[in-house]
Amino acid sequence: MSTLGRYSVETPESIEVTFELAGPGSRFCAMIIDTSLAWLVLFVIVIVAIIAGAPIMAALDDDAPADERLDSSAAAWAVAILIAAAMLALFGYYTFFELILRGQTPGKRSMKIRVIHDDGTPAAPLDIVIRNLVRVVDARLLRRRRARLAVQCTEQAPG
Repeated sequence: MSTLGRYSVETPESIEVTFELAGPGSRFCAMIIDTSLAWLVLFVIVIVAIIAGAPIMAALDDDAPADERLDSSAAAWAVAILIAAAMLALFGYYTFFELILRGQTPGKRSMKIRVIHDDGTPAAPLDIVIRNLVRVVDARLLRRRRARLAVQCTEQAPG
């Protein structure tokens, strides 16, 4: 049974357990904290890539000695590793922390909220992985809807 801001479940022992649902404000604050931390991780990855990539770029230079020169495939691999690390940081952040912290990320933990099943039990690892895969797909669909709406509004605008 659900009422405004609360969710109740009756156990097989006929005991009613009530959960307080997280409101949009606490969810938004948790999202801001988590997004900031994920981008901070990405920033650190980029800084490390720049520092580690300097010798690679120097070795790609035509003026480098022949025994120290690299071919362009090393640079391509470095870029591929950077892209993979960035994807892992941005998309794996939520999954990693929700798995390790039993349904919480640092943002959710600071706002004292967590992911649970509708019966109040903790979310299973497979549930967390699927939930975060759907988050990626849902974000892409939402972006397309916003773009389509912007185009429609522009086409209907007077003048």
